[in-house]
Formats: sequence, structure tokens, C-alpha cells
Amino acid sequence: MKPFEKLIVAIYAIIVVAIFFAGMLVFEMYTTEGSAAVLWFCLAFTIPVSIYYSIRNTDGQGQTWYAYIGTFVSSCVILLFLNYFTVMKADLLISYMSRFSTTVTIPITEVKKYYVKKSFDHTDVTVYYADRMIKFETGRSNFFLLKDKKQLNSTIGQSFLGNYYITEFNHSKDEKWTARIAYLKDWWSRNWWLLAFLLLFFLFIVISVKYFPNAGRKRIRKPVSIKRMVLMWLLIMAGLFIFAVIAMYSYGLYHVLKRNL
Repeated sequence: MKPFEKLIVAIYAIIVVAIFFAGMLVFEMYTTEGSAAVLWFCLAFTIPVSIYYSIRNTDGQGQTWYAYIGTFVSSCVILLFLNYFTVMKADLLISYMSRFSTTVTIPITEVKKYYVKKSFDHTDVTVYYADRMIKFETGRSNFFLLKDKKQLNSTIGQSFLGNYYITEFNHSKDEKWTARIAYLKDWWSRNWWLLAFLLLFFLFIVISVKYFPNAGRKRIRKPVSIKRMVLMWLLIMAGLFIFAVIAMYSYGLYHVLKRNL
């Protein structure tokens, strides 16, 4: 990769990460109505970049025609969902900084957990505002904060693309911390086995390196150190996590495409 390409990738990554974390810090809830115009705009930007990337990384390496197609499709899908969700979140942030918000009391009609493949992904909150029902998306811990509430005192605004956002709940810090603790207890009750599996896996690595350093390694002159084995384990876990994130956003992009095409 050439220096200017590295610079462009670094700037793009910084922008995407910065927008993502800024959205987490600013917004309590927001709507996620899709925009066909934004989707097509992102696709028009993504296709040339994906073509360049597929040619740049497969040309001159004796790759077959389907290697080009595979590289193009995979890069196009990843860039499309990154660009689309980044633009939608940037719209909310720009609107928050440049448009007026109002503080109102909103009736809550429904609070429920939203599951993706049997996994608690986020909380859907349906409120009555602007003479209609509006479904907001919010964090998982807010389910425990709002599930017994009948109304919500909040600061609300509308973005340029028509989505609504709420930047502040008028709830005490004690209520919010109680909701976070309730969510952590709920998470632990469903996922305690994951920590147990990781501890057993780590214990297996330590025992195999300490007591069976040469098992299955006839040509290895010296045993693999514990640090190297732990590093390999962390890399594998990081790879699985990245794959899970990509799969989750690809699933969300599928529903966006389904709604707008």
C-alpha cells in the first residue's frame, strides 16, 4: 500500500470511529428510518473505490477472474454498510449542532427488547409525538430504565433526513446506574458460560505449554512461550469479534436494502 493510500485509509478510519463514538456520547435515543437517497449516494461512492481496491490488490498476482469479483463484492459490502451508517449518524450529529431542539414530555406506549438471532441487540421505545407513533432505538440498559415508565421528559430534535433524536433524559444518576446494574445482572445470567469457557481455554493453554511443551511438535526445537500462545488466543478472539460485528451490521444493512429497494 502506497503512503497516500495509507493516509486516506487512516483519515477514513478516524472519521468513522469518531462519528460512531460521538453518536454514543450525544444521543440517548434516535430513530433509524432508512433513506434510499443516502443508500444510492453511498453505493455510487463505494463502487469506484471497491473497483480500485480489487484491481490494486489482485492485479499482477496471477489471480483468477473470480478473485477479482470476490474482492470487489466483499469490499463493496463492508464499505457500503460503513458509509451508510456513518452518513446517517453524521446527519444526526450535524442536525444536533445546527438545529433547534425542544424539551417536552412524551407519552411512552411500548418498551421492548429487540433481538437479533436470539441475542438482545438494543431496546425499541415507541412514543407518541408529533401526532403519530414513533419508534426510537436506544441502548440495552435503557430497557430497565424505561420499561415501567409511562412518559419521558426529554430533549428532542429532528434531523435533516427526517430522523428524530433525543439527547437527554430527565432521570437521576441513581436511576441510570440502577438500570445499568440491572442490565449487567441480566447479561451475566445469560452469558456466564462465556467467561467460564474463556477461563478454561486459558487454563488449557497454560497447562499444555507448561507440562506438554513438545506435544505434536516433532520438528520444533523450543516450546512456544505462554506469551505467544496468549497473543495467538487474543488475535483469534479479536478476529471472531470483528467477524461478529461485520455480520451484525451486514444483517442490518440487509434490512435497510429490503426496506428501500
